[in-house]
Amino acid sequence: MARTPRRPCLAAPRAARPVDADGTLFVSNGGTASTTQILSGGIERISAGGTDLGASVADGGFQTLSGVGALASGATVDGTQTINSGGTASGAVVNADGQVNVNSGGTAAAATILGLEFVSNTGIDSGSTIGTGGAQVLQAGGSGLAATVSGGTQTVLSGGFASGTLIEAGGNEILSGGFAIGTTISDAARRPSAPAPRAPSSPCPAAASSPSRSAASPAPTRSAAAARN
Repeated sequence: MARTPRRPCLAAPRAARPVDADGTLFVSNGGTASTTQILSGGIERISAGGTDLGASVADGGFQTLSGVGALASGATVDGTQTINSGGTASGAVVNADGQVNVNSGGTAAAATILGLEFVSNTGIDSGSTIGTGGAQVLQAGGSGLAATVSGGTQTVLSGGFASGTLIEAGGNEILSGGFAIGTTISDAARRPSAPAPRAPSSPCPAAASSPSRSAASPAPTRSAAAARN
């Protein structure tokens, strides 16, 4: 009787292991890391052609992108994310303790900024949302395109450039020597609601009431001469 061939055992996928203090993870051309945990003191270096998906950068941890095609997508940043020339970070959530540095030639896209973001010479941020407590600083040569400022602050320093910013209720844009074009200010959240319609008045006017005497007014008296007549 012929034996049934045994199926090869498939190894269960390994859970992502954290990058501990003083440890470094290198992701180079063609490599992909997923759901990486970068703890305090740990470093992830993504070079040209490398990709990281859904990393968690703890307070004190570092994620660095350098080189054409270096990509980090969907990172949660409580530490520091640095985007150098050729690197792109997309869809990051930068929490209150987090910081993103978009350096020369780097690109950040569609981030949610609740912490700090600095965009410097020839760095670009596109389509990010600056939420309550968040701050985006466009330094000399840095550009912010189509940002939405919703409760946070966008500051454009000398030599910085902002285009197409939408400022919603509670948001602020500060031009400190910088240049902004195409800004839209929307405060719909604070507009008063329309007054309720009045009830229609009755078609029959109310009967006029007779004027009443003021209590303070004395009653008219006849003159003494009139009384004698």
